[in-house]
Amino acid sequence: MNELQENINLASNSISLGYIDGLKILLLAFVAGHLLRLIYKKYSTTFSSKNSFGNTILIVTISVAALIAVVKSSLALSLGLVGALSVVRFRTAVKEPYNLAFLLLSVCIGIAIGASQFVFAMMTFAVSAICIFLLYNLSSAKGNRSNDKTIDLDTIIVRLPPNSDVEAIYKTIELNSLYYSIQSFDQTNGEDITATFKIKFRDLNGFNSLRKSIMSNNEKASLTFLNSPSY
Repeated sequence: MNELQENINLASNSISLGYIDGLKILLLAFVAGHLLRLIYKKYSTTFSSKNSFGNTILIVTISVAALIAVVKSSLALSLGLVGALSVVRFRTAVKEPYNLAFLLLSVCIGIAIGASQFVFAMMTFAVSAICIFLLYNLSSAKGNRSNDKTIDLDTIIVRLPPNSDVEAIYKTIELNSLYYSIQSFDQTNGEDITATFKIKFRDLNGFNSLRKSIMSNNEKASLTFLNSPSY
């Protein structure tokens, strides 16, 4: 009975986290999160805001490290955490798998730092950075990225008169771009045609050629280009 009581008391007691240890964990989490953020902004091919998601990676790394640092000192806190996470629901969808992989990596590094496994955290970061660099360059070598300066335009919106030849527009876009996909097509009797595309150009010449071709063949046509935010 006494032994059981001692085990209960041991589980309920928490070990205070010292200032030096806490500061070390937070600083290392900040450095790791910031470096991971820079790697994401440089090597990511996402269509969403790189700056916004990069900031999320930094905050998640620090938050996870701080959470693990607090929980590891007390069994009672760790059990309470399980109950808290069963109530909280995170419903924001991460649409791009590459972004999800970066988010998972930031959580893994944060857990390792929070658990004071600093060497393993550095090893995980180094191996991941090498993999990201190799994958980026391999995709470039296979032609997914042009050696010339490319323009990644999220969206091109083409507005045409009602009786325009849509097939000709498709062929023009195909000839002047690396790839394209139709996102939406809207037409009402007697009104203009509005088509939305995802598109990537080889270089500035492809962009200018497409613009001149569409505008010269369709006097009343209009174009709208929306660039991917990369600030």
